[in-house]
Order: sequence, then structure tokens, then C-alpha cells
Amino acid sequence: MKFSAHFKDVPLLVVTIIAVLLLGFTLTKTRNAEALMSESPMPPLNKQEAAVILHKATEPPYSGKYHRQGEPGTYICRQCGMPLYSSEDKFDSGCGWPSFDTELPGAVKRVPDADGQRTEIVCAHCGGHLGHVFEGEGFTEKDTRHCVNSLSMAFVDKGSEAERDAFARRQAADMTATAIVAGGCFWGVEDAFEKLPGVIEAVSGYTGGSVPSPTYKQTGVQRDDGPCRSGAHPL
Repeated sequence: MKFSAHFKDVPLLVVTIIAVLLLGFTLTKTRNAEALMSESPMPPLNKQEAAVILHKATEPPYSGKYHRQGEPGTYICRQCGMPLYSSEDKFDSGCGWPSFDTELPGAVKRVPDADGQRTEIVCAHCGGHLGHVFEGEGFTEKDTRHCVNSLSMAFVDKGSEAERDAFARRQAADMTATAIVAGGCFWGVEDAFEKLPGVIEAVSGYTGGSVPSPTYKQTGVQRDDGPCRSGAHPL
């Protein structure tokens, strides 16, 4: 369940949670890449973009449309539309890919690369692959180079409505959180929570298991017309 940081009706929420905790299933919001893409304001990824963003491919050097771009504005994630980099932090490293010496606060996440040597960078919101980050090369005073695929980004002009929308999405995302609570009848619990002030969405599912998007049968449910047993691990 995802709810706003401005949620004010706390007593009603507490009473509802206590009630549903007496029952036996789980209510959960799973923010996987497919769900994020369906929520994204961006158009669907094409084959080349999907290869880079979802499957961590690399575009050929000097081929990207943002390699030499110098216009003022903001680079946003091609998959989810969240702001990633400011044009003020872009520089020409001569490597053949767009280079930035820092990201916008909280926009990029660093993870160990599968090669065991480099550090991969991904969008902190949707996890889409961006490229790699390197330090100690001495290009700028910040001594950091984010080497980013053009295909992983889109560009919005400084002061444009598109730029304002991107930062508004980021602000809205920062003001929400996800809660996992136990519940009974999936759709009945969903309906009850969605009527509460401050709740953005409620999505039914299971938690604690190892099967992505399990069905009733896969979780060991014996019947689907009343109280039933689940094979998913308890919270």
C-alpha cells in the first residue's frame, strides 16, 4: 500500500490495520520494473533502449545523441522520467559517452558491476541501467565521471514545462511511502484502504515467498471462496 506523507487520519488507519491483521493474507505493493514502466509518463522503450536500460547493454561510443549536447537543461531517466543530471555538471571527457561529474541529489544509485571490477550506476527510482562511474581520473575538481548511455536518458530544456513536470514527479515520489500489512479478502481489503484519505493505491498480493507474482495454486491455497491457507512465509 502506498500512501502520502501528508496522511492525517491516523486513528482510522490504526483501527483498520488492527482489523485486517486478524485475517490471513497479505496486502503488498511490488514496485518492479514492469509496474514502474506502466506508471511512467515516458513513451515505451524501443528495442535499442530496452537493450541498454533493461539488459545492461552499451551503446557504441560517439553514437549517442547527447554525447556533445551542451544546451542548458536536465537529463531525465528514459524509463521513468525522473531527473538524473543537470547540464551544468556535464563535461567532455573524450570517452565517447555523455559524462557528468555528479548526479542530482538522490537520483542515481551505485551497485557493484557483474564484472566484479567496475561500479554500475542505475536510476535510483526505477533501477534502469545508466552506465558506470569512475573516480580518480582528474577530469574535473570533483574527480568523478559518470559515463552514461544516451539511450538511458531524455533531455528537457531549462525552464520548460517538461522540466517542471519532471521535478514535480520527483517531489511527489519523495512524499510517498509503501506499507505492507496483513489482510483477509484481497479485494475487500483493497477497497477499504483505497477509501482512506491519503492512500494513493492498494495492491493485493503475497509476501515472503520466492516465486514472482504467484497464483493461488502456487501458494498452496486450498479454496478460493472463503478463508484459505497460504504457503507463503509469514511476515
